[in-house]
Amino acid sequence: MSEEQQVQPQLALERIYTKDISFEVPGAQVFTKQWQPELNINLSSAAEKIDPTHFEVS
Repeated sequence: MSEEQQVQPQLALERIYTKDISFEVPGAQVFTKQWQPELNINLSSAAEKIDPTHFEVS
């Protein structure tokens, strides 16, 4: 069997939840002047097997 014919694993997202998201604008002036924003994103994940075909990833 060639590589193209091999069955590839699939990932399907059933639900997406968000927690503790905030967006703060202490002074609305940031929208009226030129600025260089800084963006920091911290992501982590964990997986738990629920049954033979389902995993919970958080």
